[in-house]
Formats: sequence, structure tokens, C-alpha cells
Amino acid sequence: FIASFYSQPQLETIIKFVGLNLILTSFCAVQRAQLTISLDFKKQAIISFSTVAMSGGIGIWLAYHGYGVWTLVIQGLLTNLLALILLWGSTRWIPRLCFSKESFKELFGFGSKLLAGGLLHTIYLNLYSLVIGKYFSSADLGNFNRATSLAQYVSVNITSIITRVTYPIECQIQHDNEELQRKFFMFIRMTAFIIFPLMIGLCVLADPLIRVILTDKWVHAVPYLQILSISYMWDPISRLNWDLLNVKRRSDYSLRSEIIKKLIAVTILVITIPFGITIMCVGIAAYALCDIYVLTRFTKRLLPDVYLRKELKALCPILLLSISMGLIVYVCVSFIPILLFKLIVGIIIGICYYLTLSYLLKWEEIDFILSLILKKHRQ
Repeated sequence: FIASFYSQPQLETIIKFVGLNLILTSFCAVQRAQLTISLDFKKQAIISFSTVAMSGGIGIWLAYHGYGVWTLVIQGLLTNLLALILLWGSTRWIPRLCFSKESFKELFGFGSKLLAGGLLHTIYLNLYSLVIGKYFSSADLGNFNRATSLAQYVSVNITSIITRVTYPIECQIQHDNEELQRKFFMFIRMTAFIIFPLMIGLCVLADPLIRVILTDKWVHAVPYLQILSISYMWDPISRLNWDLLNVKRRSDYSLRSEIIKKLIAVTILVITIPFGITIMCVGIAAYALCDIYVLTRFTKRLLPDVYLRKELKALCPILLLSISMGLIVYVCVSFIPILLFKLIVGIIIGICYYLTLSYLLKWEEIDFILSLILKKHRQ
């Protein structure tokens, strides 16, 4: 069905093999959860690095020997297969051949709503590629997907790392509303302190970055990347709010919020399709703000101090500093003709400006990061 939808017969065989990843990753879920609960991120990092290094090396060899698209298929399968082997070996947990109705009933009531919400979100994430692949050219789809992957690489990966730490901590204090609210605002400020300047910097330096790394063939992806960088800048704030609902064991709220958000998302998509991909990207950015608004309507029901206005007030100083950093970088690099120098100088100026002003303003976030660095240095 998928192959005929895109009029690409070769997709039929490819998707059958790619689909095996669903089976491989499902066998890693419990082991990853055990390591996360015990806050053993060092072991997870070693496993991730090992699998990426080994599968990446094999992928490069396959690409060099002309395996084409099958390079990506085989590399993906190897990554998940190696992760499965290493995770099972490191945790030494093996499921028993028994079934507990009590456990299933307890977990299904909470987890089924998370599953439904997760499926809705996954469908949404792939909906744009599906629509663009159907109604626009393959080159347009390639440019959009490349811009999306670059924007997500920074935001989604850092968010994933942060939430794997914050979620277990919040679960430990889920019954202490005052402390939970305090930790939550500390987490969103710390997350924004890292993500906001990175994403605004990516937006400003999108042109030299793509031209240097991907060459001029991908230059049409630049405007998409600039808009999507601003969009995915808000992804970690949304994720932390969504996690808060689940920390309070209200997966029904997380599902209801997901349904409302995705109705808004589909409406935005349908409205923006006739105007082209650039406006569709603007629609994604608009949806990012709607996402946070809907979530905070539910978080306020559980924690009275966690609402949109207060969150924006907490994030506003970091946002303003990040925007000013972006403007400074834009002005400074506009006088540099060589792309590589423009990229390097822009990164250096952005980092120095942002960290210096953060230090002068005596923000807690920079003090926390400096304390970690000094602690690591003493060790």
C-alpha cells in the first residue's frame, strides 16, 4: 500500500526489512527503563556510542561498495540489533514465561493512554513527509526532511537526554507539589538556557552551515531550517510539561491534550498546504506555541502555579538574551565572505557573547554549569 501510494515499487521490499526494527527495539524497552530508573546514564551512553560506532563503520563500508539505499536499511537494523545484545548483556534481566493479570491491569490503565498519545504524535511527525512526498517533488521532500533532521538533531536529542534525567527525579517528589513546582521551573529554565541559544544560532547560521557541510546542492533547505529551528526550540518546553502530567499519573490528561493538539495541527496543515512548503514550516512553528498553550491548560489543573504566563515569564530573559545573541552574530558574520570562516566566527562570537552576559547577569544556570565543570576538574 505504501509503495503504490508513492508510486515507488522498491519501497515494498525496503519497508519489510525496516519494519523489523519495531521488533528489535521492543525487546530493548524494559532494559532501557531499568537503566533510566537507576539513573545509570553512563552505561547507556557507552552502549549508544558502541552501537553507533560499529554500525556506522559498517554503513560507511557498505556505502563505499555501492549498496545504495540498502546501506541505511542495514545500518539501522545493525544499530538496533547491537543495542539489543549489549542491553541484555548489561542488565542481565530476562523475562519469565508467566503472565500477571494484576500487573497488566495496573500498567494498562496508565500505559494505554500513553501509547495512544504516542501513536498520535508519531503519525503527526510523519504526516508532513507523507503530504509533501505526495503533492510536491522528491527534491522538495528531500530538502524538507534534511532541514527537519538538522533542526531535530539538536533539540530532540538534547531534550531526550534531559528528560531521561528529570523524569525520574520528578517521579520521586510527585506527592510534594511545592517541591515539584520548584524543580519544574528550574528544569525548564536550565533546558531553555541550553536549547534557546543553540536553536537561534542554528537559525542565524543555517546558510553557511548547510553550504559548508552539505554543499550548495542543499541550499534550498536553508529557509526551511531557519523556520524549523525556531519551531523545535520550543519542543523541550512542551515535553517537560507533558512529562509533568504523567509524573502526576494523569495519562488521561496527556491523551486528551494530545487529541486537542493534533486536531489543531491537522487544521494548520490543511490550511497551509496550498501556500507551499515554506508556509507549511511557518505552520509548524505556530503549532509549537499552540502545543504549549494546550498542555499548560492541563498542568494548571494539577499544579496551580504551572501555567503559561508564569512559564513565559520565567523563560523571557533567556529568550531575549538568545535573540540578542542571534542579532549580534548575524551582523558580525554578514561582513565575512568566506563561508567556513563565517560559520566558525559566528559560533565563537555567539558562545562568548551568551556566556559572558549570562555570567555578568549572575544567572543561576551559568553558576550551576560552572560548578559542574569545576567539580569535574577537581575529580
